[in-house]
Amino acid sequence: MCDIGNWIVGIISGLVSSFCFFVIIFLIKPKIIVADKICKNIVGNDVIYKIKIVNKSHAMLTNLNYSLYYKIEGKDGVHEIFEIPPSKSPIVFVDKYDRNDTDADYAVRISYNVDASQFPIKDNTKFVFNLIASHSTTGSAKSVVKEYKAENIIENGLYETGKSVKIINKR
Repeated sequence: MCDIGNWIVGIISGLVSSFCFFVIIFLIKPKIIVADKICKNIVGNDVIYKIKIVNKSHAMLTNLNYSLYYKIEGKDGVHEIFEIPPSKSPIVFVDKYDRNDTDADYAVRISYNVDASQFPIKDNTKFVFNLIASHSTTGSAKSVVKEYKAENIIENGLYETGKSVKIINKR
């Protein structure tokens, strides 16, 4: 009888510990901040839009996939979508958040060369930014979609350094 009691205790403790492990793994997901506004810089004849991503997780973000789309909403409900490629090679990972990191490697700015004549900002247009990233420890993924609709979501200037996504004006 004592052996059966030990088996039951072993099975129950195994189930409880597996459940606790599952809950912990399920709850640990990437913590990502994507800027609410697009930063605009004009360099020569080029217009550069930047979107800032901040990793607030205490683990690296891996398997980054991101894209920026220009979307035209038609009156008949049909949409035209154009993908805008990033101006630099794709970022694959973002460092973990660290308050003492003076270089702020946990925050990245993704640049896009945008032709204003090809992608004008109107009432029926918007930019859509999609981001998918994985937590390096647990492997759980998070998807973030931001829509940038009106003229006031694009500001001239630079993003502040660190975890802030505020735009400061260049002088």
